[in-house]
Amino acid sequence: MPEKNMADMVTKQELEAAKIDVKHAGEAVNEKKVINPRYGQPFNSFPLELENLAKAIKIALAAGAGSAGWTADLVVDSSGKNLQQVNDELGFPIKVLNKSTSRNLYDHIKDVVNVKDYGAIGDGELHTVQEWIDSGKFSSLAAVQATFPHVTATTDSIDWAAMQLCVKMRKNIYAPGDTGPYVFGPNTVHTPHSGSPNRMDTGAYIYGDRGKTVFTRNEVGEVSTRILKSDGTLDIAASDDINNNEAVFSLHGSYYKFSDIAIHHSKVGIFMGQDMTQVEKSACYKNIIRDVEFRRCSQPIIMSSAYGNHYNDISNIHFIECQIDVEMRNGKHDVVTIANNNRNYFTNIRSNRSIVGLWCTSGDTNRITSWDGEGCGAKPTNNPYPMPVGLPKLADGVTQITNGVHIFDGNGQLNKVLNCQMEACDIELYNNHYRNSFVNNGYHEAVANGTQVYNLQEPGLFISHNTFFTPIFCHLLNLNSNAFPNVTELGLYVRGNSFKNNTGIEKLKATPISKNYSERRVFDLGAAAAGSTKTITIWRDVDPSSSANIKVKVSALSAASNLSFANEMAVSAYRSNTRSLTRYFMQELYKLRATGQGTGDSTGVIVPTIANGGSSTRELILTLTMPAYAMDSVFVEVELSVCAT
Repeated sequence: MPEKNMADMVTKQELEAAKIDVKHAGEAVNEKKVINPRYGQPFNSFPLELENLAKAIKIALAAGAGSAGWTADLVVDSSGKNLQQVNDELGFPIKVLNKSTSRNLYDHIKDVVNVKDYGAIGDGELHTVQEWIDSGKFSSLAAVQATFPHVTATTDSIDWAAMQLCVKMRKNIYAPGDTGPYVFGPNTVHTPHSGSPNRMDTGAYIYGDRGKTVFTRNEVGEVSTRILKSDGTLDIAASDDINNNEAVFSLHGSYYKFSDIAIHHSKVGIFMGQDMTQVEKSACYKNIIRDVEFRRCSQPIIMSSAYGNHYNDISNIHFIECQIDVEMRNGKHDVVTIANNNRNYFTNIRSNRSIVGLWCTSGDTNRITSWDGEGCGAKPTNNPYPMPVGLPKLADGVTQITNGVHIFDGNGQLNKVLNCQMEACDIELYNNHYRNSFVNNGYHEAVANGTQVYNLQEPGLFISHNTFFTPIFCHLLNLNSNAFPNVTELGLYVRGNSFKNNTGIEKLKATPISKNYSERRVFDLGAAAAGSTKTITIWRDVDPSSSANIKVKVSALSAASNLSFANEMAVSAYRSNTRSLTRYFMQELYKLRATGQGTGDSTGVIVPTIANGGSSTRELILTLTMPAYAMDSVFVEVELSVCAT
């Protein structure tokens, strides 16, 4: 027999272990249980796994997969939330008061268009359509135009192409501001056209992330096109269509809204006027520009009327270092009227270091509230722009103004300016409109002979801390012939209703023939030395072909001499059709002094005389010669009644 090798012998222990392994193998195949092997981790037997799988299948079958959907328990995220819980958080479907609506998450997403979903980049650089072709997104310009039909060249801006496509959708358009400015280059986003505010066929809402969302054409310091006529006024026919395509956005319809964005470094920010692709006049009504910053734009907003720019709301605007913040004018395509930018609202606006704030050459019954000027002038700090061309002239017809926070010139009337404040500005107000009103503003019209305020036409109402002026009543604290050129003396005035208009508008044109009126004025002449003279104008050079009945009362006090003086005179005067004073006569009714209790005389009194004079030599001047007493105060009251042909 061969010799036995002890290493090949099976021990009793090994036989017992093999027996256990065979048992586990049998259980794994035949029994539903968890197997605990001698080695490794416990595991489910094959029948047990089949049972678990069958349970899962039964759950799916019970839910009727395909018709009623899978159960929520079949999908669980990493946090343990099932599919139903995830859907509820996402609003899919949308629920109101725990009742599911027919709208789902996709419907909700469609309500807002994100401009970046349509290709916009917004990183502060100019990206052209050529980049799409080079990257293979589109094979050619024609392929681009199949999706973006407004694109005409491979040099067009991608940011512009995306925004233009979104605007045509007439939806809420969101432009994120997290990566940088959107650069349109030489392109302008044109809104769809509408010819009537009653059609409701236009409108969209463009908004961003407050000041972080910036749109620009990268035209740093470049000036908008302003072509002048030979008389120095703006040639609108030559300039209008060019400005239309110099803008970041051009509005040609109604019910658009811009909010929480900024527009920087562009010739024109927003142009409001005619769609040049349409024959019908564009109607810009009820648009809203709110919470917008304009920085270093030559003309942030141009309102160039066609059918009309009416009832627009421009509020909470910050203009920084611009040339002309807002220009309101008749457009090339205008339905010609007296003024076709009507009943617009400007509220809570700051013109900061601009050359011109508001320049209105066509405006009727607009409301301007809390439009402040700070640091505005001909050459404001850090402002890169030159003086605008075509600014109006002063009353002499020669001197041109160089700046102005509020300029009303040309065809306009009945605008109202309220609660505006001025700080460190050159010219604050230039007004040459018919009966504009200015109430509770911080203009410096009360500076004696100041140059901050120019009223070439008398305002319909001017009220401030220092001034109360209407066509029939006036009280001024300080004399400023620039602010009130027809007022030549301090005092209180009560006048008739012979208000005159010099606007040049045919239907409102003033007649050169004066009307009957009455006027009352008082003059505080202050102290007067003994033997000195005081002069006042009792009839100004304003009324051709007229006769005046003038009543004058004089009161004076000499405290040192313990004397009181009084005079009263009646004057009759006549002006020819050239306003020359060809007839005048004064009758002294009395001249006296009080020397004691119940005593007095007519010697040593104030002596009055009249003569024509003044700068035009056609004013009727009253001269009062003081007696040999120093007067502490001299006061004169003049009542004037004018009868004219």
